[in-house]
Amino acid sequence: TAGQTIKLLANITEGVTVNKAITIDGAGFTVSGTVTVEGHADVETVQFVNIKFVTDAAEMNAMCINVLNGAEVIITDCDFTSTSSDRYYNGCKAVKISYDCTVEINSCTVSKMYTMADAHQAMNTSITVDNCTLTDMVYGIGTYRCENIVVKNFNFTGMLYAICIQNTNATLTLENININQPIYM
Repeated sequence: TAGQTIKLLANITEGVTVNKAITIDGAGFTVSGTVTVEGHADVETVQFVNIKFVTDAAEMNAMCINVLNGAEVIITDCDFTSTSSDRYYNGCKAVKISYDCTVEINSCTVSKMYTMADAHQAMNTSITVDNCTLTDMVYGIGTYRCENIVVKNFNFTGMLYAICIQNTNATLTLENININQPIYM
C-alpha cells in the first residue's frame, strides 16, 4: 500500500519493481536483484533504508537500483558493492537514473562499482549526494545531460574520475568534499 514501510525479513535475490510510494527498510539484509522504480503520477517518493546491495558482476552493466520515468527516490544508509574483480567492474552501477527524476543518496558507501550514480540521457534530472564514501571505482558520479548535481560531505578515493559530466549545461554544487581525483566537465 502506498505510504507504507516494508521491512525485509530475508535476503532478496530476484529483481523487484516498485511502482508505489513506499519505504523499504532492508534491516541489514542483502538485495542482489535489480530494484526498478517506475515513476508515474501516482508515485510520490520511494525510499530505501539500511540495505546491502550486491550486483552480479557476471552480468554486463548490472545495476542495483534502476530509477525510471520521473521517479523520486531517497536512498539512505545503504551499502553497494559488486562481485567483480575486473578493473572496470563490468560496468556495474549502484544507481542508474533516467530522465525527469529526482534522486537523493545519503550516508551510503559504494565500492567495486563502475559508478555510484549513472544519469545517462537524464534531462530534467536532479541528483543530490550527501555524506557518502566511494572507493575502488571508475567514476564516482557519471552524468550525460543531467541538470542539477549537488555533492556535499563526500570522500572520493581510488577512481579514475570523481565526477564526470558530459554534454550538458549542468549546475554542479560542491560542499565540503575530499577529492584527489579529477572532475571532468
